[in-house]
Amino acid sequence: MALFGLFGRSSEEQKRADSIRTGAVAPTRSERQKCWEARDAYFACLDANNIVDALKEDKKAAKVCKLEGQKFEADCATQWVCLQ
Repeated sequence: MALFGLFGRSSEEQKRADSIRTGAVAPTRSERQKCWEARDAYFACLDANNIVDALKEDKKAAKVCKLEGQKFEADCATQWVCLQ
């Protein structure tokens, strides 16, 4: 995926991140912290733009919180992102 290049990850970091996203490996404490920070930034953006349900208002959320959403998806397990 092209967006990972935006965050400057090495290929080993990329492989690890891919494994976490797919659920193949469990994230470490620091990786969970990184996810939580990305999640919090995404939800802060949604709040700042009065978006209560990002699924119902997906076009608006994608427009105004694009970078935060990409970081959230990149730093968290897919299963965690889908539950939000």
